[in-house]
Amino acid sequence: MEQENEDFKILTDYILSIKFMQRFDFIDFVDFDSIEDWAIQLINLGCENEAVCTLATFYKPINPDEIMPYLKRTFLELDLKEKEGDEAETCYARYHFNRVIKGEDVEINSFYAAIFCDGDGRKTHPDEELDFGVLSEIWLDMKDDADYWYKGVNISNIEQKVIEKAKWWLKNNPIS
Repeated sequence: MEQENEDFKILTDYILSIKFMQRFDFIDFVDFDSIEDWAIQLINLGCENEAVCTLATFYKPINPDEIMPYLKRTFLELDLKEKEGDEAETCYARYHFNRVIKGEDVEINSFYAAIFCDGDGRKTHPDEELDFGVLSEIWLDMKDDADYWYKGVNISNIEQKVIEKAKWWLKNNPIS
């Protein structure tokens, strides 16, 4: 149950960061479908106000332009404060790293998280030479050449290396 609570907190923080991500033209990197999942979880937790119920009725794939007014209304009704700046970036990275450690689309989620977690002043892995951006790049190279390797990372172990680094990042950049 504790992991479910942490997953819900990570998802909530991610949802609260969506508007910030839109401002930076990262709309293609935002998982708007997660809004419906979040609304359903809120209902399951007993939050059944009109705004949340409306969010839960959207069908995937969700159109960002259609859902944003309802999401804003939900934030107002639930008195939730949207995330901004470094806090929003950390929430965005945390959401994607949480998906990485669960083995969900490891390559793409690692790429999305890398946008905001490498070289930004947050705690980074001691092996800074193999940051997430570098790992994303060499993963692409490995798709073209299965024999390609870099600093002990190859096609057979890159996913595990990314998962290990994501676990480290989550442990060292906890939810506040």
